Amino acid sequence: MALQGKLTDSYVNQVDKPGRYGDGNGLYLVVKKSGRKSWILRITLDGKRTDLGLGSVKETPVGLARQKVQEFKGTHNQIKKDEQVRKTPENWRLFLTHVATKETRFILDQVASIPTIHPQQMLTSAFVLAKHGNVSQAREIFNKRYDEPRDRHVSPIHWQCELVLIGAHIRAYEDGLSTDADRQSLLWVLDHLPSNDMVGLGMAFNHLSLSAMQNGLLDQAQEYAQNAIRYYRRGKAQFGSLHLYVYLGQIKLLRGDLEGAAEQYYELEKQLNALYLSHSSGMEVENSSLRSISYVLQAEVAYESNNLDRAEALLNQGLRDVENDDAWLDVLAAAYRIKIRLAFALKGLPGALTATAHCELNAEHRKVPRLSRIIALERVHILTLSNELNQAKDILGSLNINPFRFDQINQSEWGVHSGSVMVAVSRWLVRSNHPREAHEITEKMEDIAIRGGQLLALAKMRVIRSTAHWRMKQYTYSVATLTSAIRLLSHQEFQRFIIDEGDEAKPIVQSALDGKYVVIERHSTLKTRLSELNHYWSLSHPVGSHSQDSVSPVLDKNEQLRVQYLELLQVGYSYKEMGQIMGVSVNTIKYHLKDLYRYLQVDNRMRAVYRARELNMIR
Repeated sequence: MALQGKLTDSYVNQVDKPGRYGDGNGLYLVVKKSGRKSWILRITLDGKRTDLGLGSVKETPVGLARQKVQEFKGTHNQIKKDEQVRKTPENWRLFLTHVATKETRFILDQVASIPTIHPQQMLTSAFVLAKHGNVSQAREIFNKRYDEPRDRHVSPIHWQCELVLIGAHIRAYEDGLSTDADRQSLLWVLDHLPSNDMVGLGMAFNHLSLSAMQNGLLDQAQEYAQNAIRYYRRGKAQFGSLHLYVYLGQIKLLRGDLEGAAEQYYELEKQLNALYLSHSSGMEVENSSLRSISYVLQAEVAYESNNLDRAEALLNQGLRDVENDDAWLDVLAAAYRIKIRLAFALKGLPGALTATAHCELNAEHRKVPRLSRIIALERVHILTLSNELNQAKDILGSLNINPFRFDQINQSEWGVHSGSVMVAVSRWLVRSNHPREAHEITEKMEDIAIRGGQLLALAKMRVIRSTAHWRMKQYTYSVATLTSAIRLLSHQEFQRFIIDEGDEAKPIVQSALDGKYVVIERHSTLKTRLSELNHYWSLSHPVGSHSQDSVSPVLDKNEQLRVQYLELLQVGYSYKEMGQIMGVSVNTIKYHLKDLYRYLQVDNRMRAVYRARELNMIR
């Protein structure tokens, strides 16, 4: 090994002449004409000389640069010398067992991207290409595979197991749902993989979980996911196990457990941080794409809770990485769904159409028709909510969906997204003044959602059915159906879907608050939810305004109530109007305002608003 230690910190800080200054062991200080100083590591990989950047001098002192070189060389030499690792199909397991620092990821990518090293290395190459968004290239390489192993040390059965696992991995990033034949192949792998191949078994359960979730079998998906986590961890593939936290979060969201989903993603980030800390030895690590996936899916939870500010911030943090690197199709579909819906909520139809065009272009570039269909369904969503019904119907037609022929809609083609299809169709029918047909669809789909445990889809169906009842002048049924939808997720912040219904849902919410057609307990959670919805509408949020998130989550209930009354005072509502919005009597309104004035030390509404602005209680 070359000697290392020619450079000192003082010399590095003083030198200003442009050029390269060697420290030994391949480490060089590079000084540019602009005065910028940085470190590079010169390595030879597969006969090709490569310079790898290790950071600027300002961020990386000499000692840390040398430490990076040592760790990098250790990983490099281990892979370079271990021919068995390079020549066996199991090489893809490295990507589930290694914490990917910038340096390690660089080496693994280089090793995996050269299928000429050995014929069986093609599997790892296909694995990596799919993982980083090059799905068509991954499929092309995988299709050139050998059906029999080219190494006498690899048994034919083991080789077939590897082919099934890598094929399932590529399909996760591709178009199309997992078929029954795919599931049977994965079950066959479970029976034929060696019992000590923990990572391989974990991968099989991983894709069985994804397949079950895609087809709406949530209990089965959860069981498979928990098995996958268990096997990954036994095989020391901690990083691989964290991918299953994403599945568990998605399952909780589909069940309507918004808080549980948010906690699951928080736990994912927490464990990801701990994993990096325990492996990186102080080295700077890359911002994992898995973290970005967590941000995007947290944005979905925040959106459903009508926390638009948080949803937008999280989406902006994670979308770029999710689009460009390591996001399987279901995650990318969720990212684009939230991008379009957020744009509609914040910028109206023009902004949503711009976002939709961007998503469609990327789906076309990736050559993923199923993603294009999901995006087209979102276009139906925003057009229907904007009452552009003819255009929405045309797009439904292009998707081979006839709103009046419910029985001909191929639900197996949409899998877990079939609930979204039925919501879009039934909403279009209600707004096109065909409430009976909408009622029929939602009634049938409710039974499917109940059996599948998809409570979020069930709640949305009931909201649509409520609007259908109202259109048919069945007011008692309408109010009862809406309140049952809210009760279904009573401890969750299920708000945005009802808010999006706008004028269709407003009279139903107001009737429930007024006690018409149904009696609600005075201090129930349901009444709180209804008053929150009415309060949001009453402020008439303009396009691009802040969401209900303006009430800080750190405030206690009394303080939140004060902010709500201040917002109503700011708009200029009378006592009677405020009572209707909040679902309480005029005397109760006067009582709360008197308490508010005392709290702010003022004697009228104008001074209360002025004082609240000074204290940043309202904007």
